[in-house]
Amino acid sequence: MNVPGDVLVIGFDGISSGEYNVPTLTTVATDFRGMANTSVSLLMRRIEHPDDEFYPQTVNVGYRLIERESTRR
Repeated sequence: MNVPGDVLVIGFDGISSGEYNVPTLTTVATDFRGMANTSVSLLMRRIEHPDDEFYPQTVNVGYRLIERESTRR
């Protein structure tokens, strides 16, 4: 199979090694810095308010699409 001629390929991790593949790999890059900042904020809230009741919650972090050769036609 020929990429991207026959099939388009995309990764979901955003690691920089995709820049060195042939063809270069399109990826969805997660905002790891934003995820870390949010995690630390939530942890600090628990540490600073140990008697508060906490409930499970969903946190959305940012992402961006990095288009490279593996999806270009």
